[in-house]
Amino acid sequence: MMIDNMPLTDNEKIDYKELPIIHSVEVLKTAREPIGDLETKILELWKKALGNDSLHVNSHFFEAGADSLTAVVALNDIENIVNKKLSLHQLVANPTVASLVECINGELNKPNLLVSLGDTTRTASLYVAASGNGDLLRFKSLANCMNGVSDLHMLQPPGSTKKISIQELAALYADKIASRGSKSIYLAGFSVGGLVAVETARNLRLRGIEVKTVFIVDTILMKMPLVIIWLWQGLASVLAKLHAARQRTSGSKVLSAIQDRGLLMQVSAMRNHVLAPYDGDTVLIKSSAYRWIHGALLGGWRKVMNGRLKEVEIETSHSHFFEPGKVDQLANVLKREINKKDSD
Repeated sequence: MMIDNMPLTDNEKIDYKELPIIHSVEVLKTAREPIGDLETKILELWKKALGNDSLHVNSHFFEAGADSLTAVVALNDIENIVNKKLSLHQLVANPTVASLVECINGELNKPNLLVSLGDTTRTASLYVAASGNGDLLRFKSLANCMNGVSDLHMLQPPGSTKKISIQELAALYADKIASRGSKSIYLAGFSVGGLVAVETARNLRLRGIEVKTVFIVDTILMKMPLVIIWLWQGLASVLAKLHAARQRTSGSKVLSAIQDRGLLMQVSAMRNHVLAPYDGDTVLIKSSAYRWIHGALLGGWRKVMNGRLKEVEIETSHSHFFEPGKVDQLANVLKREINKKDSD
């Protein structure tokens, strides 16, 4: 929405109460606990500044009673936390803790929760939960193949925390999807992202948003031993401190995966996650590389999917789903199911 002039008070400050209300999109916001140090610290600042302990990360700063002076003081305190200059415009444009933290992460070059990779239809929307923070190029290839059938949006773990549960991450994803005003969507999850995709679908359905189909792409239901996670964390910490090593290993898929904090967070979170029954439509897309042990690795999905579960196998390995020739097969499965569902 564009306005000719900003409404001002008698003291020539922005009159936030007179700003027009945007009705074009009904944003579904739910209260949730802060995730990560930055959300926690900013929320505490806002509670103290406004004298309101009932605020949550999706509370609107100005609707809760903040004025220009409160905003300036809050910005100064936040700048001291992140060691970066912020503008009043950024706070006005991002008036909740959740949205402001995402804005700050963008300024600090940290991963954004949602990245739109292809708005080509404006009708069907496919949101794909990433395995970590290294799937951007993979998903761009998929977006190109989905051109004209569905929009594609990548969901990835935030860069503002080192620890997160599957339910917490799903709540973040659901908030982002709901904020776009979508009433009916498709969801997918690659690798460990499949678990979060199912929980995100569950969360969205509770908000009244239709999830037509969840595509689970080669998500193995195995919990990694704690000792392996400890070793992983230690090696990732060492590599992060060695800039030269980071450069030498940039071409290694294995070592790149070790340094993928979003992947590590989700693998760690799987240890404490209990997959509950889900009664929506799902498609389990599996690679052929380990078909002889599919039952052991993927059989858990069959036990909890109470709705219509369809299984499709693609001739590829787990790490080559998005390679040329293979990504087309994956896209064809997605397009076929989306076209079929939309034509019903």
